Amino acid sequence: MNKSILIALIIIIVLGYIAFSRVNRSKGDISGDTPTQTVSQGQFSINREAIDLGNMKVTDEKTAEFMLTNIGSSALTVSRFETSCDCTFGKIIIASTTSPEFNMRMHVRPEVFAWKADIEPGQQVKILVTYKPSIMPVYGKVERALRFQTSDPVKPTVELKVTATVQ
Repeated sequence: MNKSILIALIIIIVLGYIAFSRVNRSKGDISGDTPTQTVSQGQFSINREAIDLGNMKVTDEKTAEFMLTNIGSSALTVSRFETSCDCTFGKIIIASTTSPEFNMRMHVRPEVFAWKADIEPGQQVKILVTYKPSIMPVYGKVERALRFQTSDPVKPTVELKVTATVQ
């Protein structure tokens, strides 16, 4: 076989393979890709992600209130609540039910860390973050946080921050 014919055949085969792969990839048939589907899921909005508690004495205790609303079309699951410091505590109030008090993961019982709840579409819940500087006395500007997981595919991890100036 002529060398130039062989090269031409190889080029045609390679180009055909590339073209075939691109067509099938766009259909979701290559590498386990699947076509995108619209699935109804819980999604949330929150009134704010940070609150300044202002000036505090080391013996003071202040609580910030956040409002979370499920704006999705199905239940939103919240779970795995934990704080950034032993001096910070969190709670969530859903209708008339109050969660256990959350703290650093190493300082709560396993069943508290495993606690989770569903928030129905349209439902609004209150999340409380309490800062008690006397537990870990520091002075000056301080930032603490409550973190938790959600079933919202857009924002699966949430961090709510509180800041204060401890005098």
